[in-house]
Amino acid sequence: MVLVTEFMLDGKATLMADHASFSKLYGETVSGREVAYTDWSKTSLGKLESWSQPLKTLVTALLACPTPMFLAWGPDRLSFFNDAYRPILGQRVKGAMGRPFEQLWHDIWSDIEPLVRETYSGGNVEMIDMRLDIHRDGVPEESGWTFSYSPVWDDSNVVAGLPCITRETTEKVRAEQDRKKAAARLQAALSIGDPIGSWE
Repeated sequence: MVLVTEFMLDGKATLMADHASFSKLYGETVSGREVAYTDWSKTSLGKLESWSQPLKTLVTALLACPTPMFLAWGPDRLSFFNDAYRPILGQRVKGAMGRPFEQLWHDIWSDIEPLVRETYSGGNVEMIDMRLDIHRDGVPEESGWTFSYSPVWDDSNVVAGLPCITRETTEKVRAEQDRKKAAARLQAALSIGDPIGSWE
């Protein structure tokens, strides 16, 4: 059953059509309301009510997901994300919904573009503790991330989207860096001592 729901934004009524669960999520999350209020008719996706069922299903799942999740969709790879993903965006969160993937993450695009290209070629990508210098607060910030990209095909058997589930592992990456530095200092200290001192 398809429901048509009317939302108000800046005094203008916007008609949204979707399944009941999808419509309900619009009002329950910040990101859901942004999906509802964005004027998608100005994008390559067209009006929300004309979206394909796979896209509606993925956005529904994304909004309900308790872990950080991102979705790039369509020829322009427009961005969708849930509330758990918003802290990752930091100061770029304003205006992020519906923004092309490449523009949204322009500062790390050279690092992730090969992964995106592989996914849009039909491959699956999984990265463990990948180091990325993101700019959450406007300055470079080295951080660690474990995430996966997987392709989603449309009815024409063309990859139409890329869902990403991610989690930050910065503390783990930093701890590993500290461990390696400590091990290197220990090795350097041992290398200049005598055999007995080295053994001790």
